[in-house]
Amino acid sequence: MTDSQTAAFGVSYEFRPGKPRPLPLIERLHELFEIIELDGSLWLKRKQKNGSSREDKIYNSRFAGHIAGFRGSKGRLITSVDYTHYFCSRLIFAMMNGYDPGDALIDHADRNFDMNRAINLRPSTNSQNLHNRGPQINNTSGYKGVYFNKERKKWYCKIHVMSKIYSFGYFESIEHAARIYRAASVILVREFSIHWPEGIDDVRRIHKESPNFLLERFGNSHLSLIGED
Repeated sequence: MTDSQTAAFGVSYEFRPGKPRPLPLIERLHELFEIIELDGSLWLKRKQKNGSSREDKIYNSRFAGHIAGFRGSKGRLITSVDYTHYFCSRLIFAMMNGYDPGDALIDHADRNFDMNRAINLRPSTNSQNLHNRGPQINNTSGYKGVYFNKERKKWYCKIHVMSKIYSFGYFESIEHAARIYRAASVILVREFSIHWPEGIDDVRRIHKESPNFLLERFGNSHLSLIGED
């Protein structure tokens, strides 16, 4: 199946976890695609150099001027270049910024895989990307990072950043535990937190009510968030 046929017929496909593969040359991407600035969508260009051949005429009539890519199993748009699959967001980021993001993932700031405008795409680590997601499907509290301890009959929260786990004790109410998690999330991962920027209000409230709680756990790193650095 050719690249254009793969895009057209929506083959079900998803990448295995691992290091992102190198992208084609930026010049090659601009030769094949154009970007619609309104939503950052990727469209197939007409073939110009050899457009008189039968194959190119078929391509131009059937595929040129259509949106590129197909939906992967996790909802992300995927297309192919020279028989190799890539996430559309990585190609769009490279075309907009002029460089291959390398080992970095491309994170959608608003978590909408279809919104590939420049302002919505940013390089991230795997840890940062995971923090810009909602609760896991097996979450039972309704709050990300918040859990119930049956033995103590209290709520607790914890957050993973890189290879470190932060825990913050036990709380009588689920709302209190959730507030602590939101504050910790924006302190530790800043704009990659799913609670950014609303969680800054939680940082302010906790700092006002119990300033030592944050100082003992994060030092002074949170003060810049509340304008007291």
